[in-house]
Amino acid sequence: MKKINLLNKENLKRLAVCSLVVVTTAIANASAVKIGRLDKEKVFQSANVTKVYQGEFKRQNDVWMEFMQILHSTNTAEVDLLENLRANMLSTQATNKFSVEKLQKQILQGDSRRKELMQKKDTLTDDDKKELDKFKNLDSKREEYKRSMQKVYDEYMKTMSDKAQMLINECINTCLKKIADEKGYTDVYSSEVLLFSKNDVTEDVIKEMNAKEVEPLIKD
Repeated sequence: MKKINLLNKENLKRLAVCSLVVVTTAIANASAVKIGRLDKEKVFQSANVTKVYQGEFKRQNDVWMEFMQILHSTNTAEVDLLENLRANMLSTQATNKFSVEKLQKQILQGDSRRKELMQKKDTLTDDDKKELDKFKNLDSKREEYKRSMQKVYDEYMKTMSDKAQMLINECINTCLKKIADEKGYTDVYSSEVLLFSKNDVTEDVIKEMNAKEVEPLIKD
């Protein structure tokens, strides 16, 4: 199963698309240009918000892996039961832990019952046969659900990645504009454009970002 890394090169390049002038501030009655430099990759890697989101990514990915393991091991659970389990596992609400344990127990009981029925073979009663048929009739729906979950997982993690990049980018630009206004910079260039400048605002932006409260990536 593919894992999405928020710090890979492709994502960092996407954050630096607007690598020309990041912020331009008009200084009233001033003709001199004051240029600053921002290492956006360093900001992205060092800011607390990135670390927080990476933690959320890991938690969600671990939960998905656990769910997929349950999904591929069960041979009795109905799709509605599996969907309920998935929703509760992915929830950030601590109160849902009991629901997860209850649903997992229900799935295990179903699997155990089917195994018991199949071991009876020639001694199955009519009721046993009906119960076993019910389990078998769910097989195709469950298999279809299993196949669809990989696509759902990929789309879910991509959505999280896109949202994280957007929120981090917005935070960088907000903090950068604040620093530029306070220090009187008319232009701030990405380090990809401006290789060196005495007026490097990278650390100031990181400090400003770390002082802000991190917006949750996942909300129930």
